[in-house]
Amino acid sequence: VLMFTGVAAIGIFIAFATSALTRAQFTAIQGLRQIRTRGHVLVFGCGNVGTRVVEYLLALDRHVVVVELKPDPLVVEMAASRGIELVTGDATRDGTLDLCNVPHARAVIAVTDSDTANLEVALGVRARNKDVPVIMRVHDEAFADSIGRHFEAIRTYSAAALAAPVFAMISRFPKTRGRITLGDDAYSLAERVQ
Repeated sequence: VLMFTGVAAIGIFIAFATSALTRAQFTAIQGLRQIRTRGHVLVFGCGNVGTRVVEYLLALDRHVVVVELKPDPLVVEMAASRGIELVTGDATRDGTLDLCNVPHARAVIAVTDSDTANLEVALGVRARNKDVPVIMRVHDEAFADSIGRHFEAIRTYSAAALAAPVFAMISRFPKTRGRITLGDDAYSLAERVQ
Protein backbone atom coordinates (compact mmCIF):
# COMPACT_ATOMS: atom_id res chain seq x y z
CA VAL A 1 0.00 0.00 0.00
CA LEU A 2 2.85 2.34 0.88
CA MET A 3 4.64 1.58 -2.42
CA PHE A 4 1.49 2.14 -4.49
CA THR A 5 0.80 5.42 -2.66
CA GLY A 6 4.37 6.60 -3.32
CA VAL A 7 4.21 5.68 -7.03
CA ALA A 8 0.81 7.42 -7.36
CA ALA A 9 2.09 10.57 -5.58
CA ILE A 10 5.18 10.75 -7.81
CA GLY A 11 3.01 10.22 -10.91
CA ILE A 12 0.63 13.02 -9.88
CA PHE A 13 3.57 15.36 -9.14
CA ILE A 14 5.16 14.66 -12.55
CA ALA A 15 1.78 15.20 -14.28
CA PHE A 16 1.29 18.61 -12.59
CA ALA A 17 4.87 19.71 -13.35
CA THR A 18 4.57 18.66 -17.01
CA SER A 19 1.21 20.42 -17.32
CA ALA A 20 2.62 23.67 -15.89
CA LEU A 21 5.64 23.60 -18.21
CA THR A 22 3.49 22.82 -21.25
CA ARG A 23 1.05 25.61 -20.36
CA ALA A 24 3.92 28.11 -19.96
CA GLN A 25 5.43 27.08 -23.30
CA PHE A 26 2.05 27.30 -25.06
CA THR A 27 1.46 30.77 -23.58
CA ALA A 28 4.90 31.92 -24.77
CA ILE A 29 4.26 30.58 -28.28
CA GLN A 30 0.93 32.43 -28.41
CA GLY A 31 2.60 35.73 -27.59
CA LEU A 32 0.92 36.11 -24.21
CA ARG A 33 3.26 37.78 -21.78
CA GLN A 34 2.99 40.27 -18.97
CA ILE A 35 3.21 43.90 -20.08
CA ARG A 36 5.36 45.87 -17.65
CA THR A 37 5.27 49.34 -19.24
CA ARG A 38 3.31 52.26 -17.82
CA GLY A 39 1.53 55.13 -19.51
CA HIS A 40 0.78 53.05 -22.59
CA VAL A 41 -2.26 53.17 -24.85
CA LEU A 42 -3.97 49.79 -25.24
CA VAL A 43 -5.50 49.13 -28.66
CA PHE A 44 -7.75 46.09 -28.82
CA GLY A 45 -8.21 44.94 -32.41
CA CYS A 46 -5.84 45.77 -35.21
CA GLY A 47 -7.86 45.51 -38.41
CA ASN A 48 -8.18 48.42 -40.85
CA VAL A 49 -9.33 50.92 -38.23
CA GLY A 50 -7.03 49.63 -35.50
CA THR A 51 -3.96 49.85 -37.74
CA ARG A 52 -4.77 53.47 -38.60
CA VAL A 53 -5.32 54.27 -34.91
CA VAL A 54 -1.93 52.76 -34.06
CA GLU A 55 -0.23 54.82 -36.80
CA TYR A 56 -1.77 58.05 -35.48
CA LEU A 57 -0.77 57.20 -31.90
CA LEU A 58 2.80 56.49 -32.99
CA ALA A 59 2.85 59.86 -34.78
CA LEU A 60 1.87 61.40 -31.43
CA ASP A 61 4.83 59.60 -29.76
CA ARG A 62 2.63 57.37 -27.63
CA HIS A 63 3.74 53.96 -26.42
CA VAL A 64 1.26 51.48 -27.91
CA VAL A 65 0.32 47.96 -26.85
CA VAL A 66 -1.79 46.07 -29.41
CA VAL A 67 -3.96 43.10 -28.43
CA GLU A 68 -5.07 41.01 -31.40
CA LEU A 69 -6.38 37.45 -31.53
CA LYS A 70 -4.95 36.67 -34.98
CA PRO A 71 -2.48 39.37 -36.02
CA ASP A 72 -1.77 39.52 -39.73
CA PRO A 73 1.83 39.75 -41.00
CA LEU A 74 1.57 43.54 -41.43
CA VAL A 75 0.79 43.98 -37.72
CA VAL A 76 3.60 41.62 -36.72
CA GLU A 77 6.04 43.53 -38.94
CA MET A 78 4.83 46.86 -37.54
CA ALA A 79 5.35 45.54 -34.01
CA ALA A 80 8.88 44.41 -34.81
CA SER A 81 9.99 47.50 -36.72
CA ARG A 82 8.24 50.30 -34.80
CA GLY A 83 8.54 49.18 -31.19
CA ILE A 84 4.91 48.24 -30.62
CA GLU A 85 4.24 45.63 -27.98
CA LEU A 86 1.99 42.93 -29.44
CA VAL A 87 -0.08 40.60 -27.30
CA THR A 88 -1.62 37.73 -29.24
CA GLY A 89 -4.76 36.72 -27.39
CA ASP A 90 -8.52 37.02 -26.97
CA ALA A 91 -9.22 40.45 -25.53
CA THR A 92 -12.51 39.30 -24.01
CA ARG A 93 -10.74 36.83 -21.71
CA ASP A 94 -9.83 37.95 -18.22
CA GLY A 95 -6.42 36.28 -18.47
CA THR A 96 -5.50 38.39 -21.50
CA LEU A 97 -6.67 41.62 -19.83
CA ASP A 98 -4.67 40.77 -16.72
CA LEU A 99 -1.49 40.62 -18.84
CA CYS A 100 -2.03 44.12 -20.31
CA ASN A 101 -1.14 46.16 -17.20
CA VAL A 102 -4.51 47.94 -17.36
CA PRO A 103 -4.08 49.74 -13.99
CA HIS A 104 -1.16 51.72 -15.47
CA ALA A 105 -2.60 52.34 -18.96
CA ARG A 106 -3.02 55.90 -20.21
CA ALA A 107 -6.05 55.10 -22.41
CA VAL A 108 -7.88 52.15 -23.94
CA ILE A 109 -9.28 51.94 -27.46
CA ALA A 110 -11.47 48.97 -28.44
CA VAL A 111 -11.85 48.69 -32.22
CA THR A 112 -12.50 45.01 -32.88
CA ASP A 113 -15.07 44.00 -35.51
CA SER A 114 -17.63 43.00 -32.87
CA ASP A 115 -19.70 45.48 -30.87
CA THR A 116 -20.24 42.99 -28.06
CA ALA A 117 -16.52 42.15 -27.90
CA ASN A 118 -15.70 45.86 -27.68
CA LEU A 119 -18.21 46.24 -24.85
CA GLU A 120 -16.78 43.20 -23.04
CA VAL A 121 -13.29 44.69 -23.32
CA ALA A 122 -14.50 48.09 -22.11
CA LEU A 123 -16.27 46.60 -19.09
CA GLY A 124 -13.30 44.37 -18.27
CA VAL A 125 -10.96 47.35 -18.43
CA ARG A 126 -13.25 49.51 -16.28
CA ALA A 127 -13.36 46.74 -13.66
CA ARG A 128 -9.55 46.87 -13.45
CA ASN A 129 -9.10 50.66 -13.68
CA LYS A 130 -12.01 53.04 -13.08
CA ASP A 131 -10.04 56.13 -14.09
CA VAL A 132 -8.69 55.11 -17.51
CA PRO A 133 -10.47 56.68 -20.51
CA VAL A 134 -12.17 53.97 -22.59
CA ILE A 135 -13.13 54.61 -26.21
CA MET A 136 -14.89 51.96 -28.27
CA ARG A 137 -16.07 51.66 -31.84
CA VAL A 138 -19.69 50.62 -32.31
CA HIS A 139 -21.30 49.82 -35.66
CA ASP A 140 -24.91 50.18 -34.50
CA GLU A 141 -25.82 53.73 -33.42
CA ALA A 142 -28.76 52.53 -31.27
CA PHE A 143 -26.38 50.23 -29.40
CA ALA A 144 -23.96 53.16 -28.97
CA ASP A 145 -26.75 55.31 -27.50
CA SER A 146 -27.72 52.50 -25.12
CA ILE A 147 -24.13 52.11 -23.93
CA GLY A 148 -23.89 55.87 -23.44
CA ARG A 149 -27.01 55.84 -21.26
CA HIS A 150 -25.95 52.89 -19.12
CA PHE A 151 -22.19 53.38 -18.87
CA GLU A 152 -21.18 57.04 -18.61
CA ALA A 153 -17.44 56.34 -18.41
CA ILE A 154 -17.31 54.49 -21.75
CA ARG A 155 -17.29 56.71 -24.83
CA THR A 156 -18.68 55.13 -27.98
CA TYR A 157 -18.26 56.23 -31.58
CA SER A 158 -19.82 54.90 -34.73
CA ALA A 159 -17.68 54.92 -37.87
CA ALA A 160 -20.74 55.96 -39.91
CA ALA A 161 -21.51 58.85 -37.53
CA LEU A 162 -17.90 60.07 -37.74
CA ALA A 163 -17.69 59.73 -41.53
CA ALA A 164 -21.03 61.32 -42.51
CA PRO A 165 -20.10 64.91 -41.52
CA VAL A 166 -16.76 64.53 -43.27
CA PHE A 167 -18.40 63.58 -46.57
CA ALA A 168 -20.97 66.35 -46.23
CA MET A 169 -18.31 69.01 -45.62
CA ILE A 170 -16.11 67.76 -48.49
CA SER A 171 -19.06 68.07 -50.88
CA ARG A 172 -19.71 71.64 -49.80
CA PHE A 173 -16.17 73.04 -49.60
CA PRO A 174 -13.44 71.40 -51.74
CA LYS A 175 -10.61 72.18 -49.29
CA THR A 176 -12.56 71.05 -46.25
CA ARG A 177 -11.75 67.59 -44.98
CA GLY A 178 -14.53 67.28 -42.46
CA ARG A 179 -15.98 68.31 -39.15
CA ILE A 180 -15.56 66.48 -35.87
CA THR A 181 -17.18 66.92 -32.49
CA LEU A 182 -15.24 66.14 -29.33
CA GLY A 183 -17.41 66.52 -26.29
CA ASP A 184 -19.24 69.83 -26.62
CA ASP A 185 -16.71 71.36 -29.02
CA ALA A 186 -16.94 71.12 -32.82
CA TYR A 187 -13.92 71.53 -35.12
CA SER A 188 -13.64 71.93 -38.87
CA LEU A 189 -10.76 70.19 -40.63
CA ALA A 190 -9.37 71.92 -43.70
CA GLU A 191 -6.45 71.49 -46.07
CA ARG A 192 -4.28 74.58 -46.51
CA VAL A 193 -1.22 74.89 -48.71
CA GLN A 194 1.55 76.85 -46.97
